[in-house]
Amino acid sequence: MIESARWLHCNQYDLAQQALMNLKVLDKYSKLEELTNQDTRAVISIWNTNAQGQRDSQLTWIWKIHVPSSNPNVADKYVQDYELWLYRVNWICARSQVDRWTKEVTMLWSEMDWFVCFCRHRHVRATGWAVDGVTPGHSVYAYRQANMWYHLGCYTAREFEKKSGVAIVVYCSLLVLHH
Repeated sequence: MIESARWLHCNQYDLAQQALMNLKVLDKYSKLEELTNQDTRAVISIWNTNAQGQRDSQLTWIWKIHVPSSNPNVADKYVQDYELWLYRVNWICARSQVDRWTKEVTMLWSEMDWFVCFCRHRHVRATGWAVDGVTPGHSVYAYRQANMWYHLGCYTAREFEKKSGVAIVVYCSLLVLHH
C-alpha cells in the first residue's frame, strides 16, 4: 500500500517535471531535482529515534523544500510546524556530528602529541644509557636506539601534520644527538 502510493507520487512528480521541461521552464525551478529512490526514503530518525546507524545520515533534498499544502483540510500552519520540527531535529543531529568530529580531532591530536612525547622520553633515556655505557658496544647500541626514537618521533609528527594539517610541536630541531 505505502509502496504503491510512493510509486504513484513519484510518477506524478516525474510527469510534472517532464511537462516543465517540455514548456522549457524547468530552469526556473532549480530546486526541483531528478527524483531517485534514495530521495524518497523514510527519515528513520523521525519515526525511530534510536535506530542504529542514523547519526551520520542527512536529509535528502526533497525534505528541505518548503511546499505549501494543497490540501484544504490540512492547515498550512501544521505543515510549517512539522517542517520546523523536522529541521530542528536534523540541525541537532548535524550539530552533534560536528561536536563528535571536533572531539575526535582533539583526541587524535592529543594521542599524537603523547606519542611524540613518548618518543622524546625514550630518546633521552637511551641517550643517558649511551653516556653511561659500560663498554663501547653498549654505548653504540644505546646511541642507535636513541637515534631510532628520535627519528620515529620526528617522522610521526611530520606525517601527522602532512595528513591532517594539524601541527604537533616538533622537538626534532631542539635535540642534538651525541655521537
